[in-house]
Amino acid sequence: MVYLLHTWHCTGAVFGAIASVEVLCVMLGALTFNTIYSKTLDVASGFVFLVMAAFYAVACVLLLSVYQGYF
Repeated sequence: MVYLLHTWHCTGAVFGAIASVEVLCVMLGALTFNTIYSKTLDVASGFVFLVMAAFYAVACVLLLSVYQGYF
């Protein structure tokens, strides 16, 4: 995949793909967390924030493991 960045005609396609994945993740995240919030509002109004914190914790662990060279 890195070799694509060395050719100028593919750089725009790579950045376009990254932007598309970013927009998709934002849309799916909003849909997911809004659904969790509406379903758990009566039971535990702050539960969605605990779920968000768990996602961030998993992302941090994965990032640190990649940084340390485990993956």
